[in-house]
Amino acid sequence: MNQERSVMNMPRICLVMICLVMTVAGCQTRQPDDTGNAVKIILIGSSHMNFNDLAGMLRSICSDRNRDVLIQTSLRNGLSLSGHTRYFYTADKLKEEKWDYVILQGGNGRIAYPDEDPMNPLFPALEKLKAMILDNHSATTIVFWMAWAYEDGNTFYGGSDGYPEMQQKIFDNTIDYADKLDFVIAPVGWAWQTVLAEKNYPLHYLHMDDWSHPNIKGSYLMACVIYSSLFRERITGMSYRSELSETDANYFQTIASDTVLNDLERWNLL
Repeated sequence: MNQERSVMNMPRICLVMICLVMTVAGCQTRQPDDTGNAVKIILIGSSHMNFNDLAGMLRSICSDRNRDVLIQTSLRNGLSLSGHTRYFYTADKLKEEKWDYVILQGGNGRIAYPDEDPMNPLFPALEKLKAMILDNHSATTIVFWMAWAYEDGNTFYGGSDGYPEMQQKIFDNTIDYADKLDFVIAPVGWAWQTVLAEKNYPLHYLHMDDWSHPNIKGSYLMACVIYSSLFRERITGMSYRSELSETDANYFQTIASDTVLNDLERWNLL
C-alpha cells in the first residue's frame, strides 16, 4: 500500500504523491526545562501522524497540562511499520533515549485486511519493533495506535465493507494484536467512529478529501486520545485548541477522554 492505501488507489493518489516530498523524520520538541526528568515519547509511523504537526499538537497539550515532555519522531510518508524495521533512522532514534513511551502507527488497511499486503506484513513488523524497543530499554511502554477506517471503507477496491465495517475489523485486529504482544492501545480510531456516528457521517468531517488522511479536526482528536492514553487523564476544558473553535475543541476533548478512560481494561491501560 502507498500512504496506507493500496497502490491501486491511483485516482486519489495525486495529493499523496505531493505529500511524499514533505517527509519529516525526527522532529523534536522539548520543554524549556531540559533536565532529563521529562517524559520521553517517540512517534513512529507515516503520513497519518505526519500531517498537521501531530507532535506539535501533543506538545501543546502537554504544555497546557503542565507536563514536562520530550517528543521526537520517526515519521516517513508512505513507510509501513515493516519498512520502519529496516529504516536506519528509526533504529538510530530508538537508541537515542530510554523512552518512556513508543507510539506505533500501523496502516489502516494493513490492520483491517492483514492478508492484502504480504510484502509488508504488520504483525511480524510489530514483533520486530517490540524487540528493538525493549532491547534498548526494557521499561518502555509500547503504545499501539488504533487506526481509523477509510471514509469509504474498502468499497473503492470493489469490496463490500463501508466505513463502519472496516472500522470494526480494525478494532478487532488491534485488540487481538495488542493482547498477543502486550501493548497498550491508544484508541484513536474508536474515538473517530464515535464522532462520525454521532454526527451522522458528514463528508470529510475528520478525513481529508482523499478519504484517508486526517484533517485538522482529525489530528486534534488523535492528539487528545494519545495524551489521555499516555497519562490516563481527562482533558476536558483544556485551553489549547489548535485552529478549532471552542465548541469543536471541547467536544473532541470530551470524546477522547471518555473513549480512553471509560474502558481502561479494554485498552490494556490498567
